[in-house]
Amino acid sequence: PRLLGSVIWVLGAALLWFWHWKLQRVQALRDIFSSFVVMLVGVCLAALATLLAAAATLNIVIPLPWDFTEMGRRFADSGPLAISALLSGAIFWTYHHWQLAGRGLLVVTVSRQIISGISLALLASGLGMVVNALLASVSSPLNSDTAPSVLRTGIALAVVGVVFWALYFRPGVPADPESRRVYLVLFFGVSAVVALVALLIVGYRVFEILVAGTSAALNLLDYIRAPLGWLLATAGVSAYHFALWKSDRERLASQRPQAPAAPSAGSPVPAEPAPAAARTVIVVAPHGSDHLLATLQLTEGLVVRWIASSGPRLPEEITQQLVNRITETLATRPGSLLAVAGADGQVSFTELAD
Repeated sequence: PRLLGSVIWVLGAALLWFWHWKLQRVQALRDIFSSFVVMLVGVCLAALATLLAAAATLNIVIPLPWDFTEMGRRFADSGPLAISALLSGAIFWTYHHWQLAGRGLLVVTVSRQIISGISLALLASGLGMVVNALLASVSSPLNSDTAPSVLRTGIALAVVGVVFWALYFRPGVPADPESRRVYLVLFFGVSAVVALVALLIVGYRVFEILVAGTSAALNLLDYIRAPLGWLLATAGVSAYHFALWKSDRERLASQRPQAPAAPSAGSPVPAEPAPAAARTVIVVAPHGSDHLLATLQLTEGLVVRWIASSGPRLPEEITQQLVNRITETLATRPGSLLAVAGADGQVSFTELAD
């Protein structure tokens, strides 16, 4: 009965989705509202569910405490549900990620930043739980009932968070300061507020123990370890984003043109500077790449030029892969680019001088 009920739910939901997405041609809508709905619901919410399911799966397979029998029991109880949620979320996420192609560079950039923020939140939560468990190991034995579970969950959240944060934020790749200014300010502010609240909780609990007359240091440590873990994790996140924001602000200040000095009497009036040229992407692709070029031309402020290369016409799925790769690269590289498309869907990029 349980399996039959699940099958009925899946078939009914699939029919409703197919009716609206395909037959009613919701998929073809390209306005800004539809694009952001697809991005938020189809990509970001699916990414959140997938990352949580990945952390839950990793939490099951980490052998803490070092008892593989207990790990087998956890896998038998929660493993099938976690793995099924991971697979379904990954399929949903991947499909709608490909659907973002052709919806503009802004939508792709915002989706990357939101997924990066979700991953960073998981990383900070995991670090806080790891600190909590380590402090619990000082105040109580590590083989207690709570400390290994908290440590295992914290490690799983931290591993999943740091992997996807590195993939989507790309801390080692130079980024356009204008494109991530709101993201940095938002995360710096939120993490600073959480750190301040955690600091107030730590201070209140220390004051409460001092007033109550309890003198055991281990009791104090056990009492403040949870907010102290949150304080350390969020303070680190806030400091990192503040440093990035300050660095980007200095880069923007150095790139901003200085106001010219007022001309002296009798000197010729200088001509007004020409407007800044738009970004250019030169695409080298075979004949029949009209869909690729038309999709890239939807990006605001982008000049698309095409150089026809020899070779057969590319299949539609290969053309869609080329659109996705070029759009993602434009979101992370601020300058003009030369994109040479291959027959296998791979693209080689060369940055062009201004």
